[in-house]
Amino acid sequence: MKSPLSALNHYRGGVPRFGPLPRSLGAFLALLAPLAACAASVTHYGVLKGKSYSQTSAAAPATAESFQIYSFVRAVAEGTVLVAMAQPPGQPIPLILGNADDPALFEASMALSSSAELESAYPNGTYSFTFYTLTGQESPALTLTGDSYPDIPVMNNYAAGQSLDAAQAFTIGWNPATQLTATDFIMVEVSQDGDTLLDSPPPWEAGALAGTTTSYTIPAGTLDPSGSDPEVRISFIKVTARNTAALAGATGVSGYYRTTDITLQFKGGGTGGDTTPPMLVTPFPQVGAINVAANVSVTFTFSEAMQPRQDIFWTGVASPASFAYAWSQDAKTLTCVYAGGFAPGATILWQLQPTGFADLAGNALAAVQNAGMFIVATGGTSGCSNDLEQQPKTFTLARYAAFVQATAGAPIPQPQTPEGDPAAAFYATFSPTSYGGNLTGAEAGLPSGQVRTLTGLSGMYFYSQMFSTVAQLEAAYPAGSYTARLLLAGGGNTSQSLSLGAGPNDPHCANFDAAQAVNAAADFVLRWDALASAGPNDRLELVIHGDQGTEVFRLPDECATPAKPLANTATSATIPANTLQPGRTYAADLTFIRVSDSKTGGSPSFSAFGGYAKTTHFTVKTLGGGGPNDPPRIDVVRITQDRHLEVEVTGSAGRTLTLLATENYNAWTPVGTATAPAIGRAVIRDSNLAAKTFRAYRVRSE
Repeated sequence: MKSPLSALNHYRGGVPRFGPLPRSLGAFLALLAPLAACAASVTHYGVLKGKSYSQTSAAAPATAESFQIYSFVRAVAEGTVLVAMAQPPGQPIPLILGNADDPALFEASMALSSSAELESAYPNGTYSFTFYTLTGQESPALTLTGDSYPDIPVMNNYAAGQSLDAAQAFTIGWNPATQLTATDFIMVEVSQDGDTLLDSPPPWEAGALAGTTTSYTIPAGTLDPSGSDPEVRISFIKVTARNTAALAGATGVSGYYRTTDITLQFKGGGTGGDTTPPMLVTPFPQVGAINVAANVSVTFTFSEAMQPRQDIFWTGVASPASFAYAWSQDAKTLTCVYAGGFAPGATILWQLQPTGFADLAGNALAAVQNAGMFIVATGGTSGCSNDLEQQPKTFTLARYAAFVQATAGAPIPQPQTPEGDPAAAFYATFSPTSYGGNLTGAEAGLPSGQVRTLTGLSGMYFYSQMFSTVAQLEAAYPAGSYTARLLLAGGGNTSQSLSLGAGPNDPHCANFDAAQAVNAAADFVLRWDALASAGPNDRLELVIHGDQGTEVFRLPDECATPAKPLANTATSATIPANTLQPGRTYAADLTFIRVSDSKTGGSPSFSAFGGYAKTTHFTVKTLGGGGPNDPPRIDVVRITQDRHLEVEVTGSAGRTLTLLATENYNAWTPVGTATAPAIGRAVIRDSNLAAKTFRAYRVRSE
């Protein structure tokens, strides 16, 4: 049986663990309400607050990684409890305790990123429990108060744990917990390759470790020396209150705990086997994007390095076999190029087949959030490209840097985002369409003499390198003389020398404060500092996105009829009335592109451009709508045991979040709603069964 606290760190980042519920909870509770109360059907129930840590050396960990709430109900036997809930003090939404690995155990947990968030969502006070059984309802309560967190668990033989002999027993030792007594508890869990191998009994079972315990032994032969590094979790649980009077025959406990995770190693460093499945982090174009250029390169960025293979199901294309694929140097990004470009106005749907992708350790792609769509601009590639289009026989070397503006002051460099968006990057591309000379390859020469080899795709050669800071980008790719070189059959080559100079000034919204209080019913003039010393080839772009990344405003817009230009000397743009909706927060991107050099020559001839682009991300907020209404996002998708889809959605507190589903991208049907609580995260279930060939989801906030 898995430790009841094990769900907490396994779901770091605020992911609650909820089990299946009856299809209509409201109707189910109404059915049970008239029944009389019965004898106790549980043995233990409780609520605990905790903090989690990781120990990576002999020294004690100092900083908590997450702040947690855990609630549980232990039934007398399977089936005696049908539904269990715990109502936090002053909060509108209860914790729904779901079935765990043990069918007689109900538990729920939530991990948050700060103590303030934990106290806001789950304050100290009275937690009211409700248990529904086949014969009645029971409603005991527990008081959680005192913030009596025990010591941080510290493994005191850490060094010995880094040189394990699987054939020998190993005793895990830890420093005594000074605040714990014999009536408190310690729990130990040992896992490997994602499976729990040993689990000390939880507080409600015989044999639970008393709070005065200081060691736990892993028997010889328990660990597999060919598997991944074993993991140990030590939990100190301080019981601050016991209640045996509220419910006859049952013990309620409340208190506080701390857990520490430690990774062990076998002699020689262990195998370090990876058993974590990779995940799709960022698709481009974004799911739901419209007016996408027909010759767009579709990219998928994953959470870790991948094997050089892929299996994608495409619809909306004439010939799926006409895709060419290439993996980035770090093996995390797959670029997909469709020969000849997509048809104007086409709806392109894609679905990654989990068994067709694997990380370097052979783990298949996690089977969540692996499908999406985008719509191609009706203008196609002829006279309609909202982005800088890669022209035939053109070699481009470009640096890119991203910034964030959160105040009226100067923007700051964007840190690397959890989604994998680069803070800075270097790109080299060449479009060989109609290029003669028996081209066999392309490469970029750096001022240092180093060479970057471009990967050949259908209709394009491509190279990219991402950086977490602008300083790293400019150290690796400084200003200076670069070479755009084409390799020809027979060993010859033709090249152009390009000078990459300083980038443009950082884009800065000049009326940021006004942009945070826009009247959506009136025209609004968005202003910015000028692109300094704009040259004839420089470019300025403004794009505003709404929910789910959908584009609501763009300049210049070559796909509009008539086209809407934006001069590179412009310092403002008018957003027409009713373009934006009241009570919304929009994501704005202001981009300055400086072309430092452009040449045409060589034999056979080709064009070459060198440039530096900078983008500043900031928000545009509209008034109305009853308070903040940030664009909601879907964070987690899962299938429940009764085959329903369930999502976790983050949105503005108090807003109604509606989950919509489609099977054809023509009609979106509401399938579930929830009100975002104070912590902003809500769980919404699709009211229909999940057995669908293809179904896409999005969420709106009202």
